[in-house]
Amino acid sequence: MKKAITLLAFMALLWSCSYAPPKGAEQTEMDSTQVLMPGMEEAPEVKSSIFEHVADSIFKLHPGDIKNEIIREDIAKDLKKYALQFKGKHMPLIEELPFKLLEVTQENGYIAVLHYSKDADEKNLGLEVQLAVNLPREEAAKLYEGKFYSVKGIMAGFPYASVMPYALDPYNSYDMPLLSLGAIKIDKAELTLKK
Repeated sequence: MKKAITLLAFMALLWSCSYAPPKGAEQTEMDSTQVLMPGMEEAPEVKSSIFEHVADSIFKLHPGDIKNEIIREDIAKDLKKYALQFKGKHMPLIEELPFKLLEVTQENGYIAVLHYSKDADEKNLGLEVQLAVNLPREEAAKLYEGKFYSVKGIMAGFPYASVMPYALDPYNSYDMPLLSLGAIKIDKAELTLKK
């Protein structure tokens, strides 16, 4: 037994020596953009979207302190008004965005729960929208959690009251607000895996 332990310790020492960086070599830390953990996907980049233009336009209509509740309520009303004009129709705003599939739930059928978000930076608002997509069982079975999809379908409304539908959160990075369209229900949907 002692020989086996000694042999394993020697092999571990030999392995660590043979894989150590040469003396004087600069060691660099890896960041999250270099390696993705298994099951993680990087969101496809969207250069300029309808969502960005709508959010910026609505935001500019209401100058003032974004932490002021009245300003936030006015922006939320305009976001809701904009979104509801698509009820019963295709919504171009969502059709150009990459949505990450969070899960497929079973609730009066099958519902794919998808999410899009873009972080705020020094110049741009943070953006967020969630989708609840009704799907037949056969279609839901073909989906992969954690992957990104494009979604086309008919906007059916905002039925999920528990998800603040038009939240405007002023406490985001760089003190830039997050504009959210909340949870939108989509019917007659077609989901296409993003490559």
